[in-house]
Amino acid sequence: MTGPDNKRLKPLKIGDITLANPVLLAPMSGITDAPFRRLAATLGLSGCTRDTLGPIPAAELARLTEGAAGPPAPWEFTRINDPGPPGGFGTWTLTLPDGRNLTVRLEPVPTAACDHRHESRAYQPNAPLRHLVQVRDYECTFPTCSRHARESDFEHAVPYDQGGRTCACNAGARSRACHQVKQSPGWTLTQPRPGWHQWTTPAGRIYTQGPKRYPA
Repeated sequence: MTGPDNKRLKPLKIGDITLANPVLLAPMSGITDAPFRRLAATLGLSGCTRDTLGPIPAAELARLTEGAAGPPAPWEFTRINDPGPPGGFGTWTLTLPDGRNLTVRLEPVPTAACDHRHESRAYQPNAPLRHLVQVRDYECTFPTCSRHARESDFEHAVPYDQGGRTCACNAGARSRACHQVKQSPGWTLTQPRPGWHQWTTPAGRIYTQGPKRYPA
C-alpha cells in the first residue's frame, strides 16, 4: 500500500501484532471523525471502529486485513437513514473490502448542554457513560493532577445521595487522592457545564478545568 507521495507505507505494529497491510485507526471517531475521514479518503481507506466508544482490537484488525495483499478493494463509509445531530453524527455502515459490513454509531460528547442520553438511574454508571466521561475528561479533573481518566474514579460533583445525577453533566474523572481532596472540609466542586469542573479551595481561589481538546 502506498501513500499520497507514492512512498510505500511500513507495516503497522501494535504490541506483538504486525499488520502487513496498514490500516488507519480513529481512536475517538465521535470527536474527530470528519478530519479522519478526509485523511482516510486520501489513502483510499475509511474509519475502522466498532462504535464511538472504542477502536476494534488489534487482533481483530489483523484478522480483517489477512490476505489483503495487492491493490485493496475500496472501503466504504455510508450513512444509514439516521441523520443524527449536525457534524457527521448518526449511524453509518462500514463496508470492508471483503464485503462484510459493520454498523458504526457516531455520537457527540456533550460539553455545552447535556441531553442525558446515557444517564444511569443507579449510583454506578453504565459502561457507555463511564467511557464517554473518560474520553471527555481524558485525565483527572483536578487542575494539577495528570492521572489518566481510565485509572481514576467516576465521581459525582453533587453526591448521588444528595440528589446528584449519574450523568455526564454531574460526573468527572477524579484520581482516588483528588477524590478525597474534594471530600475534605473547605473544598467545593461544581460542574456548570458538562466537562467543565470548577474547584474552589478553602482559601476561596477558583480553578476551572475544561474538557480535553483533541487535535482535529
